[in-house]
Amino acid sequence: MVFSRLLTSLKSRPFAFAVGCGMAKDSTCDFLIQSTDGSNKPHDWRRTGVFAVFGATFVGGWQYVLFNVMLPRFSPMPTNFFSLPISKRLCHASGLKAIAVLTVVENAINQPFLHFPSLYFIKHKMEHFGTSTWEESLKNALETTKDKFVPDNTASLALWIPATIVNGLFVPLHFRVPFITLCGCAWTSFLSLDKGVPAVDSEPAPSVAIKMRKRTAEEIASIEHGLDLIDNVDPTRDRFKLRLRGIDDNDRQADRSDVTDSNKTTNTKKCL
Repeated sequence: MVFSRLLTSLKSRPFAFAVGCGMAKDSTCDFLIQSTDGSNKPHDWRRTGVFAVFGATFVGGWQYVLFNVMLPRFSPMPTNFFSLPISKRLCHASGLKAIAVLTVVENAINQPFLHFPSLYFIKHKMEHFGTSTWEESLKNALETTKDKFVPDNTASLALWIPATIVNGLFVPLHFRVPFITLCGCAWTSFLSLDKGVPAVDSEPAPSVAIKMRKRTAEEIASIEHGLDLIDNVDPTRDRFKLRLRGIDDNDRQADRSDVTDSNKTTNTKKCL
């Protein structure tokens, strides 16, 4: 009863369901890749967030509109095509045309000019949120897309052209969604491995930034404490030792020189 209601609710909200599935799939793939890469580094939740946002906006949102709304109007798939035997599918002109249009749109337009720029834009913006404007992130995304156009699209074509053709012509109807989902998981895992690592100039992740701010505050307090010790030193004493955390050897030498000069001045005044 509950399951049937859930299915009814999902069918009545296909766009929201697509967004949720895209977000869950991409974030889960990145989480698993980070958990099994053997680096023993703390989990980068911002990196997982990049794939969650990309999965929700592009994979779930945009591709639902493209493949479920726009393409069916431009090149509709025959309603009975996927229920036909494979031998008849190979001779079905309108069905083959629809698959050809889908393959061209996906691999000649969507992937090279929308998929990669969107991923690079989201990644750059989330890694430089406080230091980069939207325009700068967009410019960086376009430049990165241009620089990596050949290797990115070579990898994309190697997966999605065969996957689209095989899924449209040979995979049984009840296995089509699982098959393309499996291909999507493989592709997202590749993206996580190849492009998930933060840029060298990226801002620290929130957890790292908190630790850095805490450490900086402790260092400032230590330096202030050391300066208080300097203020309380009696300049008439010939020898004294200062141990300051956060002040380098040059600063310590300079402090000793200042005190020595002060001692000389004091002794000169006494002689006079």
